[in-house]
Amino acid sequence: MIPQNLEEAIDHILDMDGVDKHLQTMTAIDFSTEFHNNVGRWIRNNWNLWVGNMAYKCYDTELYHWFYRRRLSHPDDISTVILEAAHHRYHGKDYDFKKEIFIYQCYWNTVHEERFKSIVEKTMQKVEEKIKKLRDPEKEVVIGYAMADGVKGCYVPVELNMGVNI
Repeated sequence: MIPQNLEEAIDHILDMDGVDKHLQTMTAIDFSTEFHNNVGRWIRNNWNLWVGNMAYKCYDTELYHWFYRRRLSHPDDISTVILEAAHHRYHGKDYDFKKEIFIYQCYWNTVHEERFKSIVEKTMQKVEEKIKKLRDPEKEVVIGYAMADGVKGCYVPVELNMGVNI
């Protein structure tokens, strides 16, 4: 059965065989890092956290949407939160869920900002290259067009010029 929220997920992790011996000796970060590729992967795959990832055939789960409504959507982040929260509960410590959500949101905002900047920079480079080509005297012709206040000139690439020069 797939848990429906963080509390149920923690219960499930703490009920797993052999987990308590690792919880006793590891920090929360060490526990979530050490188990990211085994228990974490099991959580992501078996609890269908890859919703929306077209590489996986998953159905929506209440657990995924529980996290999504709290603005956490990446399966790696969700499984890490579950593992760290289980560690905290095992040791009788409070888990600052809102703080963790904030940290992940800051991380993803930075990633998206960097991607956006990269896209903008690449687009601007392309625009500048096109402008450079348009200003190349070998590649442009001057055509005129009539306006109410007289004849204006504009530059048009040769390939766009339909042979109408004024």
